[in-house]
Amino acid sequence: MDLPVILGGERILDHTLNFSVPTLPPFEDVAPYLEGVYRSGWLTKGPCLKKFEEKMSDMLQVKHAIGVSSCTAGLILALQSLHLEKGGEVIVPSFSFMATFHAIWWNNLKPVFVDCEPDTFTIDVEKVREAINEKTVAVAAVSVFGNPPDLQSLEKLCEEHNLPLFFDSAHGLGTFFRGEPLGGHGRFEVFSLSPTKLLTGGEGGLVTTSDDEIAAALESGISYGA
Repeated sequence: MDLPVILGGERILDHTLNFSVPTLPPFEDVAPYLEGVYRSGWLTKGPCLKKFEEKMSDMLQVKHAIGVSSCTAGLILALQSLHLEKGGEVIVPSFSFMATFHAIWWNNLKPVFVDCEPDTFTIDVEKVREAINEKTVAVAAVSVFGNPPDLQSLEKLCEEHNLPLFFDSAHGLGTFFRGEPLGGHGRFEVFSLSPTKLLTGGEGGLVTTSDDEIAAALESGISYGA
């Protein structure tokens, strides 16, 4: 797709190379829904978001599905809800988008990088095992290009060491693992709805969990502690 780039009202480049072009339905198909939102006056949160959360909860077979402004915001808030010891180490894969690690830093925790599997690019469970020590407070895993890590082995390992496990599943919405959708693994999973993902909300993210306390903390955090 060739589009002009406009800066300050002037055309500065005749062609652009798009990183990704989302697949969208005809505007005529979505126009009635957009008009309904516009006329309702609910331009944030509201009944449309609630309906979306309920449908995603059913689809992902999880108790809570909570819409957030971005996957990054969801990671920050959900991780905050675990009340981990400040300065503790969180084991993470060496290959992921920077937001995975930023969310950890912003919670005053230290990411500890371990190698990934060479054929899947997902975190190597044995490397996680080797990295666990007295400073470890949690383990974070990532679904890469929609490909989930070894969920069962990670869950078993973290259960053995009494460590919370959570997932940056930004790419994982719509992925199935052994016949079940991603969404219900670890303490929580966070999905992205940005335009480069399979399902886009324009922007935004989704946190899924079956933990009532995490869900309550998320709802409070989204409303600035209300």
